[in-house]
Amino acid sequence: TGNIVGYETASGLHWKAPWVDTVTFDVRNQRAVFVTEQQFGEGDNIGGSADGPQITVQDAEGVTANIDIAIRYSLDPDAVIDIYSAYYNEDFLRTRLIFNDIRSVVRSVPGSFTTIEMLTDRDSVQEAILAALERRWADDGIIVEDVALQEIRYGDQVTAAYAAAQEAQINVQTEQAKLAAAKVSAQQKVVQAQAEADANAILNASLTDAIQQQRRLVRALQD
Repeated sequence: TGNIVGYETASGLHWKAPWVDTVTFDVRNQRAVFVTEQQFGEGDNIGGSADGPQITVQDAEGVTANIDIAIRYSLDPDAVIDIYSAYYNEDFLRTRLIFNDIRSVVRSVPGSFTTIEMLTDRDSVQEAILAALERRWADDGIIVEDVALQEIRYGDQVTAAYAAAQEAQINVQTEQAKLAAAKVSAQQKVVQAQAEADANAILNASLTDAIQQQRRLVRALQD
């Protein structure tokens, strides 16, 4: 009749009426993978086949990048009836909800990060995507297990500019280290020169006293 008569999540054999159809949903860990077009359809870089091509995004500075990402998720067994009522089977769930939401979230999150942050702080971008998916699926019975941000690819010009900036920063740090070393060396020379000057002053004072004493003795002998 099209009515849902119940669900079962325990392992083993179970009985049902002959006129009742069974619709199966996998509540174990599953994954959705989106990778570069060269790998799409040929297997992704962590094994298995990809579910879609790389996702193109724009960061907070409007610079375009391509992202390879793998999402590991599972279905809440207690939400399967609601999932069935909304999507009827797992294929529809994946194509109409899961894949669309992943693309949407992965495109929107980089808008909060600068180009440098995208290139140097991948963990923060990954955590932001995970948190956004958790919020997105909070009422859909989908549990986000893990987000693996495999690669962020910018164009050659951006990559070259970043490499040049990194090299320039290294050069600046090197020169700063040399300057600091030179300052220390100069300070050491100043301290050494001051010590020598102080020693000479003490020596000169001592010699002067000795000479004056000698002169007094000479006068006394002459008298």
